[in-house]
Amino acid sequence: MLAFIRFGLSFELLRNLVFISVSECIAFIDGEKMIVPDVVTFPTIVLGALMALYPGGFSIVSGLIGAALGALIMLFFRLMGKALFKREALGDGDIVIMAMIGIFTGPMGVFISILFGSLIGSIIGIFLVIKNKTEILPFGPFLITGAFIYIYLFQFTKHLTIG
Repeated sequence: MLAFIRFGLSFELLRNLVFISVSECIAFIDGEKMIVPDVVTFPTIVLGALMALYPGGFSIVSGLIGAALGALIMLFFRLMGKALFKREALGDGDIVIMAMIGIFTGPMGVFISILFGSLIGSIIGIFLVIKNKTEILPFGPFLITGAFIYIYLFQFTKHLTIG
């Protein structure tokens, strides 16, 4: 319903419903099994790129830059985490999730997704560590939550401003 309110009956609605539906599935799978299935993410990245070719909608250039930027930032975090902690800090799935988010949201969506995903993940992670519930959390659901925040709050408020 939020997607329809945000995009109306349009191609952008279809594009975002694809992203939202697939992202929700990935978030639940990653949250439960701590895996991100390539059989879902890679075709979604390709579909996102193809949908960005539709005239008058989201820019393919912005999508490709977003996908590359998202993947590279997460790869950097993965390598730094491994160097600092001497163990895997991020999985390959997190890199692919950010490429998928980037192809659908562009560079600004990547930054907002990482920012809010990290903030929410840190708060929940600290709480769970204090409660001795877990030391390992899947990052994917938090990145996806950050992407939803970007789509629904940042993109929506952009259209409410005057001038």
